[in-house]
Amino acid sequence: MRILVGTLYTIENEFDECVASIERQSYRDFEHLVLRNLGNKEAHESLFNIFVERSGEFDLLVKVDADMVLCSEFLLAAIVERFEKNPVLEHLQIAVHDFFTDQLIMGMNVYRNSVRWDMSAEAVFVESSETIRSTPGRRVRDWNDLAPSAIHCKNPSLLQAFHFGVHKGVKVKEAVSRQMSTRAREHYYNIENTWHHFLRTDDVRLGLAALGGELALQDKFLPEHLDYSNPFVAQVFQSHEQWSNKQIKIAVTRLRLANGGLLPPEARLEYLDIGYARTIARRAVPQRIRSWLIQLLKRS
Repeated sequence: MRILVGTLYTIENEFDECVASIERQSYRDFEHLVLRNLGNKEAHESLFNIFVERSGEFDLLVKVDADMVLCSEFLLAAIVERFEKNPVLEHLQIAVHDFFTDQLIMGMNVYRNSVRWDMSAEAVFVESSETIRSTPGRRVRDWNDLAPSAIHCKNPSLLQAFHFGVHKGVKVKEAVSRQMSTRAREHYYNIENTWHHFLRTDDVRLGLAALGGELALQDKFLPEHLDYSNPFVAQVFQSHEQWSNKQIKIAVTRLRLANGGLLPPEARLEYLDIGYARTIARRAVPQRIRSWLIQLLKRS
């Protein structure tokens, strides 16, 4: 099988390590394509279009983001073996170990050349199942066998960290507004786990990521701000980049309170969607509030 390895690069600190980890692969029948300094939607559309146009040359597209460092020199060989053993498999998602959450998250995508994409109406969830046209049931999520396939954001810059949080917060708000509950929970927990990782380690990059996430949950950022070419996130970041860990903790704690941070996760997502006034106005609210209070008491 011939592989197209696609990397989208803007400001990621890990780019050189990413490239080196690809060049070390034992499986050699691949071409590495790097697309530089494009917006999120434009970059993904360009990569996917190139793969479709050159589908006669390649069997697989392995998307390795510029902030990913491959964990094994045998990863490409293992991916090829996986697709050869399962000829109906079209889309393989492999978990990566994420620096921010200190957990496995879904991150690496591998596509067979039969896959097509429709991104005409999608600017946020550019690699979601909604954009992929493939045969139902032919997508596999791998949390164990090949995972972790890479370390995600092994050494992020301060701006990169802040931007990570903003990205996750915007995705939560967008998913909640579109009633995409699974995606809302996924990205919400990314912010939560980053915050708790910060409290354990005092790594300022984690604090800035948590700060970006909570600001985004307050609608300080919009989907169009996610591109690094848009200066708005960097401008907001500049007013926080010199903050101490203590300042960050105070600010994030206050934001979490305003964002319903004392509520259990499902209740907090509802709060972020409709706001406190509308939440308490719902007919089922007495039972819901009792349930929330019980959960809070159990946690305390």
